[in-house]
Amino acid sequence: MKQGKSLTELAAEIERQKTAKRDFVADTRRLRMVPLLQEGMDEPESISGIEVEDHGRFPINELAHSQIAQRLKIPGQYYTRMRTEHPVLLRENVNSWFEQTPEKRMVRTLDGNVRAFLSDRYNPLDYFDMLEAVLPMVAELKLEIKSCEVTERRLFVKAINVHAKTRSRWVQGDGTGSNDLKETYQPGIVIGNSEVGCGSVFVSPGIVTVECTNLAVWNKAGLRRYHVGRRIESEETDITDYLTDETKIADDKAFWLKFRDMMHASLEGRLFEDIVDKMMAAADDKIETEIPRVVEVTADKFQLTGTESDGILQFLITGGDLTRIGLSQAITRFSANVDSYDRASELETIGAGVIELKPKEWQTIQNQANKGKDAAA
Repeated sequence: MKQGKSLTELAAEIERQKTAKRDFVADTRRLRMVPLLQEGMDEPESISGIEVEDHGRFPINELAHSQIAQRLKIPGQYYTRMRTEHPVLLRENVNSWFEQTPEKRMVRTLDGNVRAFLSDRYNPLDYFDMLEAVLPMVAELKLEIKSCEVTERRLFVKAINVHAKTRSRWVQGDGTGSNDLKETYQPGIVIGNSEVGCGSVFVSPGIVTVECTNLAVWNKAGLRRYHVGRRIESEETDITDYLTDETKIADDKAFWLKFRDMMHASLEGRLFEDIVDKMMAAADDKIETEIPRVVEVTADKFQLTGTESDGILQFLITGGDLTRIGLSQAITRFSANVDSYDRASELETIGAGVIELKPKEWQTIQNQANKGKDAAA
């Protein structure tokens, strides 16, 4: 499991962000992409920002650039080329579409930078509110937080129930020999959110392998809420600071009650047992062909990079558990090595995805690996 901030550090950063962010809802005809003049630059107008009429100019981060391009249906590669080679042309394109296809958008800023360009129906369930609702639940359940982080795209809190009943299996032998290896599984949860349109608020069950702290996350079995709400009412020409109203607070409170129920279900009882049963079944699915080919086919299926595939192969061979569960654990073990906390968290869900493969899907991976072996021969 990749390590991030401590809970104290996370809470301090979210508290800081609460006062450093500002959201606007505006008609695009009152937005403009403008040059930002910066001292010491050879080409002082090469950097573009968003001007919110009467409210200031704000630099744009990478995610917001991609959201602007997507919303205006400007192909990504062309947008990037204009941005780097012809920023004046980029601004002309964007401003023309802002005028020709007007609509209301939410412009989210943090530390004076545009971090997201979203629909006016975007319903923020923000990090501060989430932690305020969730951390008392974590304390109530006496969970141990193992890792947490806030990135430009998401927030994560990963915790385990150290007081819950565990289950184990013998990876080698029958449990009587000196070379036997025991694995113990413990229930956990991952709580996540995005303030910038990169995913829903969710709580998902996870399984931690105690001996190596690997975490596999079952997103499909979790509870999530998407950031879609009522359209923000204002006059067409208004630019409004987004404020939380009483109706939204009531709606959010109802959701957090459901969230609490899902946390309980993820950490104890039948859901944990069902997931471990699937892991035990996957332990019987041996890799029956060349290991590198199985990893290669799996990488294609789950859209892993070449570097990720190579690292996973190394952990699979070193671990010596040449089964479907061994492949899953190689993926979750490798996740701790990647630089991006977002990508590490995605790999934890991919590890669970390997366990969730239906028997026919697993057999298809083996068959495709065999075909590749025969073709190479």
